[in-house]
Amino acid sequence: MAAAARRILRGQGMPPHEIRALLAADDPLVVRRLLELHRERLGEWLEEQGRLVEWIQRCLADERG
Repeated sequence: MAAAARRILRGQGMPPHEIRALLAADDPLVVRRLLELHRERLGEWLEEQGRLVEWIQRCLADERG
């Protein structure tokens, strides 16, 4: 399980030191907080990607219209 979690989190860009802390944590509150922080970063990344797609769409529409 830990190997799969490490692989997934690494693929999502979670910092290695946070992955190590998460997998070594005995306290469920620490685990929850680290995952909440990671989820927040993923949400921010997704929002930024959406803004970039909207920008591309506007640029293409301006070029063609």
